[in-house]
Amino acid sequence: MTKAELTGYISEVLDSTLTECKSENPLESWSVFICRLDAKVRRRIGDELERQGKNRYTGQPEKQRGL
Repeated sequence: MTKAELTGYISEVLDSTLTECKSENPLESWSVFICRLDAKVRRRIGDELERQGKNRYTGQPEKQRGL
């Protein structure tokens, strides 16, 4: 993942978090931001691992099925 890709994810999540944030509690706002960023980046990494024929959760190569 490049710095530009990560910066794009942060910006996208930040924009949506700021738009939807109704709390005045900074800890709650931070938690929402981090949770959304974590989910987005984990999804992106998992999708990339699957494209490479690897398990999205472990990164290990998937075993050939039916052999």
